[in-house]
Amino acid sequence: MQSLKQALNPRQWWTFALTTIALILFTLINAPSSPQSIGSSYSKTPEGYGAWYEYMEKKGTTIDRLRKPNNAEFFNANSKNTTFIQIAIDNKSFTGQPIDTNWIEKGNRWIIIGAGYSSSKKVQPTKASFTSQPNTIVGPIKIDTTRRFVKTKPIENADTLLDRQEQPLIQDDYGTLVMKNTLGKGELIYIVPQFIAANAYQSNPGNFKYLSTLAKNDRIWIDEYLHGYRDIETAKQESKGSLFEFLAQTPIIILFTQFLIGISVLIYGKNRRFGQVKTVEPPPINNSLAYIRAMAGILQKANSTDFVTETLSKAEITKLQRNLGLGTAPPPPATIIKLWTEKTGRSPGELEQIFHGLHRQQKLSEAELTKWLALFQNIAVQKPK
Repeated sequence: MQSLKQALNPRQWWTFALTTIALILFTLINAPSSPQSIGSSYSKTPEGYGAWYEYMEKKGTTIDRLRKPNNAEFFNANSKNTTFIQIAIDNKSFTGQPIDTNWIEKGNRWIIIGAGYSSSKKVQPTKASFTSQPNTIVGPIKIDTTRRFVKTKPIENADTLLDRQEQPLIQDDYGTLVMKNTLGKGELIYIVPQFIAANAYQSNPGNFKYLSTLAKNDRIWIDEYLHGYRDIETAKQESKGSLFEFLAQTPIIILFTQFLIGISVLIYGKNRRFGQVKTVEPPPINNSLAYIRAMAGILQKANSTDFVTETLSKAEITKLQRNLGLGTAPPPPATIIKLWTEKTGRSPGELEQIFHGLHRQQKLSEAELTKWLALFQNIAVQKPK
């Protein structure tokens, strides 16, 4: 973690944070889109039934989610005035699903939403418009499907169902949308539209109200075991404990997103491409510069300003002489000053300060030395005309 902090500058941290947040949001948005969330009362996506579940709770209805198999133990414990609702995930959700007709006959209600798509060939696409608004006992509702029950019997579930009374609850010229089978004191209801009261229909209150009317009873259970939800006890019993099986059941989009996050951390952590680490060659050492800096440090500690003024002034005055055409033999300072003044038109006092500091008997202080060097440099860069 410490190496990661050192590797990233503030801008990279912001980029890394925003990328991570975006990936997490992408995961959260796409994770509920797994097939098992379709029709689930836990889901907030358009194809989920979370809004209808909350609608029923606000009405004061006793409604719960079943997160274990709908076995005999469950039906024995809920044998009076109970409605059991199953919402299809896909066209094959109820293939081979047994229906407890004895439980229904005791006066209970079983509702299957999105039933009969392929298992019995009883529900087929027709020439009906995809969107329609049929009238119901609560007024018009919105339906988005071209599928209808086109035969008298909705689903071949068991021989005992074939001779029971059937009653279409919603139908049009193309077939039946909702079918009720009366079994003893109870009812088995098949609803063709898979999303009749899904979250996408929150702006159509008639849809929510119609499903609540069909589900009227003292207690309502929604089958969430069908959508992959398990209570603690059931999860323990069905736990497989295999990493491979867990990965096989995990939606690929989640695995891919987690892979992207891991790769992003690695790239930003070291801030380099994949492959072998390439060492950066150190810049070549400038021996002359290193020597000058070392000598300067020694002279500064020894306070040898006289050595500095003498050495530098000789070099700079020789350079000035050549620029003035006086050769290399040292002429009197007055000769240099006079000729420099004539050629540059500047005040002789500027150059006199240089020679004054040079022939000064007392050592220059560090501040005086700095000022003297700045003056000399200013005159040196101004080449005579």
